[in-house]
Amino acid sequence: MVLGRFYPDGNELPRSLPLFLACPQHSGPYYGRRSGHESCLPVVHMAKRFQEIVAWQLADELRRQVVSATATAAFYGELRLRAQLRSAANSASANIAEGFKRFNPREFAQFLKYSRGSLAELGVHLTDARDRQLITAVQHASLSHLAARAAIACARLHAHLRTAKAPKPREPL
Repeated sequence: MVLGRFYPDGNELPRSLPLFLACPQHSGPYYGRRSGHESCLPVVHMAKRFQEIVAWQLADELRRQVVSATATAAFYGELRLRAQLRSAANSASANIAEGFKRFNPREFAQFLKYSRGSLAELGVHLTDARDRQLITAVQHASLSHLAARAAIACARLHAHLRTAKAPKPREPL
């Protein structure tokens, strides 16, 4: 684990990437000063797999909920909109995973931008589905809120990656 928002040496990116900040005084994620513990030192946990990244977890949960919401009889006559909703939701989580496996902070940051674009596209399609009365206002609000949370998580990880340096090439054995 690494203390603070940046790596101690500031020069080298570890083999794994930051997952989230955790407040040591309580069990939830620590996203800034909202925890109420002003004196807490945030602790960065490192992700070794893309499934551990909070942004991916949120995007994947959103994908599952979109698939569930579009599996109703109301969408049987709206196959194109259903496909667009599912494609945008799939793209958001897939871009996070693909970027993580690039092992380069700048490339990963670019894929996070793509993911945020997919989440924005999903928001437009959700509004369209609500306007056509294919989903309820409650479903729209819930899915839109989850999409916003995923976009915020992507933006925060993107901000971190913009300052990270690429790992140095290894010497041949």
